[in-house]
Amino acid sequence: MIKEDYVSFETAKLLEEKGFDVPCEHYYAKEVLFDKDYIHLLYTDEPLHNSEIKGENINFQAWECTAPTLQMAIKWLREEHKIFITIGLCTYPILNKCTWIPQVETLNDCYPNVSKEYDTYEEACEAAIKYCLENLI
Repeated sequence: MIKEDYVSFETAKLLEEKGFDVPCEHYYAKEVLFDKDYIHLLYTDEPLHNSEIKGENINFQAWECTAPTLQMAIKWLREEHKIFITIGLCTYPILNKCTWIPQVETLNDCYPNVSKEYDTYEEACEAAIKYCLENLI
């Protein structure tokens, strides 16, 4: 079974700060246990929207932010900010290895600064999203 990959909690908070306001089926919530804060990825049957959380089904104080999938965040960057993320494959046949390299472009510029290699496609997506949020918006 293929499972969805979600942006990290840190990236989800950045998305929210930059205006991401798309209903999501998952969200991050804080749980205090033994005087320590734990951030959990939780599921709800209904998509959550900031304005819809009144505290009936969810303890508002425990709710942190929505948890979009990597692809939702990439689509939001593309549609709302005209920032385009592509992930390239780099192969090393001698080492029997491949890595993933994110590429970020806008209508006017290309940003090669994101070109570090990552072991997984998902890590490359996360890095590109975070780069865009911290440097382009």
